Amino acid sequence: MGWGLLPPKAVEMLRAAQYDPYAGRGAELMTASFIWSDETGGVPGNLPSVRALFGYRGSLQRGEPDESLREPWDQLLAACPEWVGFRPERCSPALRDELEREYAVLAEEFTRAAAGEAQTPNRSLGQPPRTPKLPDQS
Repeated sequence: MGWGLLPPKAVEMLRAAQYDPYAGRGAELMTASFIWSDETGGVPGNLPSVRALFGYRGSLQRGEPDESLREPWDQLLAACPEWVGFRPERCSPALRDELEREYAVLAEEFTRAAAGEAQTPNRSLGQPPRTPKLPDQS
């Protein structure tokens, strides 16, 4: 399935995103990836190309690149190589275990909410839970 390219406005918004060492990070259900609060620039998460962008990065985080999601990634890498979401520590397969744990919890919350058993917060793309991380002191 072709996900299409990112619209020019989305590229512009992502380009404007600024690195924040205190950005919150959370697992995102639709893309099976970690997303940091400083990297979406307000881009709507319901665009298929945006989901593919973060989905591809999620596949890198899991150490299993999904080439079917790569087109928007390559487009943004060419147009905006300085995008905060390309930071090596955000694409690293070293995130795999943490991502799998957090994703499993999120999927369970979603399943319970869908069954009417519990309420779950709306964690849409670009709105991860606010769990500040201290900057690396090394």
